[in-house]
Amino acid sequence: MPVEQIAGQYQATPKVFGDGQTILVQVDSQGFLKTVDSGSAPVGGGITWGAPTAVAVTAGPASTTLIAANAGRKALLIWNPVGNAQMSVNIAGGAAVLATGTPLLGGALFSLSGAECPVGAVTFIGTAGQSLVYQEGT
Repeated sequence: MPVEQIAGQYQATPKVFGDGQTILVQVDSQGFLKTVDSGSAPVGGGITWGAPTAVAVTAGPASTTLIAANAGRKALLIWNPVGNAQMSVNIAGGAAVLATGTPLLGGALFSLSGAECPVGAVTFIGTAGQSLVYQEGT
């Protein structure tokens, strides 16, 4: 593989030209390559989190809607508060059935984001009177 040389420029701070462009190759005082960003904003974020919301299991126990469908949902956190009995979660939105959904023990957290995050309704079932908590990211 051929070796190619590049020329770098040393400056204590990256030089900014009049049009906002910076030099792409800069070296430190020993001649080692430094990276210089293009001045664009850092990548990240993009999710706005709603407040945590608790939903109580209805009498019975019976399947209960935890969260309604939201086509703009990007992430979802679901947790079963410490001290609660096991709950079962159905991320497909159909009726939740005890011990057949995704199990969520007391104190456990379930996190979904990106392609795996459901945009449809989510249901759950557990001991009557206990609550499951969710936080939605859009």
